[in-house]
Amino acid sequence: MRVFAVMLFAGLLVAGCQTPCPAPDTEPVTTRFICEDGSDLTVTFSRGPDQARIAEEGYATLSLPARIAGSGYTYAAGGAELRRRGANTTWMRPGAALTVCSEAPLDGAAQARASLPRQAMSMGRSSMPNCPSAGLAALGSRTNISAL
Repeated sequence: MRVFAVMLFAGLLVAGCQTPCPAPDTEPVTTRFICEDGSDLTVTFSRGPDQARIAEEGYATLSLPARIAGSGYTYAAGGAELRRRGANTTWMRPGAALTVCSEAPLDGAAQARASLPRQAMSMGRSSMPNCPSAGLAALGSRTNISAL
């Protein structure tokens, strides 16, 4: 009887793994960061190519490619870097000091620029752990953007 119960459990477990995974979410996500140095960033994370587009008033908009990160995410190029590890997000523009940032609500203008509905995206953590394509794990193992 125990052998049957173990086999039944194993069969159900394998059957659960056969459930089709949802298509990966490929829509851009826009969020806003306010930094300790006064920087006000509007960041659009996108795939294809995997990048973060960073708009900051008074500066040229930067498109930073994703870089491999051990945890969190990193987007960097040409001396600019947006990085998140754990609960800490940092921003560095070329020629400026590193500053700590936190997520802030999008203002009306930024919401209009975003044009797409804001979505919670689990980057590197899928709500369906058996689906490697669920979430946006390829975006540098980012944590949930809506919780930044």
